[in-house]
Amino acid sequence: TWHVPPAAGPLLIRLQVYARDTAVRGAWIDRGFGFFDGACLLPRVHGAERRDCVLHIDPPAEDWQLATSLVRLTGAELEFGAFRASGYLDLIDHPVLMGPLSVQRFDVQGVPHGIAVVGAPNADLAAVAEDLQPICAWQMSLFGGAAPVDRYWFLVRAAASGYGGLEHRYSCALLCTRDDLRLAANADRV
Repeated sequence: TWHVPPAAGPLLIRLQVYARDTAVRGAWIDRGFGFFDGACLLPRVHGAERRDCVLHIDPPAEDWQLATSLVRLTGAELEFGAFRASGYLDLIDHPVLMGPLSVQRFDVQGVPHGIAVVGAPNADLAAVAEDLQPICAWQMSLFGGAAPVDRYWFLVRAAASGYGGLEHRYSCALLCTRDDLRLAANADRV
C-alpha cells in the first residue's frame, strides 16, 4: 500500500512490475508473448473501487495482437488500445493475452466466443472450436438455457509443459501443453 498526498489535478503513477510468473493467475512478458491477470498487476485506489476504469495498453512489439474480454473503447478487435471496466472488480476480472496469436471465432446460441492461442501456431483451432461448441451449449442449458454473458474468450498459452486454468466471468485463462491441442493436418510440430 502506498500513501499519496492529495493531488490538485491528475496523478500519474509509473510502476515497474516483475512479470515472470507463467501461471494463469500471474503476469509474464518476454519477446514471445505477454499475459496478465489484472489482480496481480493493476493497482486499486482505496475508496474509488466502484468508479469506471480505463486501461490503455500499448503494443510491446509491432506484430503482436491482443485478446481480452474487456469492453473496447478504441481500436479494432485484436488491436491494442483503450478498454473500459465498470469498477475495479470488473477491471481485474478480464485477463489479457498478447503476442503473435492464433485466433478462431465461433458462436454458441448467438453469443460470440473466441479462442486466442499463443505458442501453438499449428493448432487446428477450427477443430478445437468444433469440440468446444457442444460443451458451451451444454453449460448454457445447465444454467437455464440463456447465456449470462454477451461474449466469451478462451485465452490459451501452449507451452512445452504445464497446465492450469482460471475462470473469469467473460473469459478463462488456460495453460496447456502443445500436445493437448489438435494440430492442423500435415503440420510440423513446433
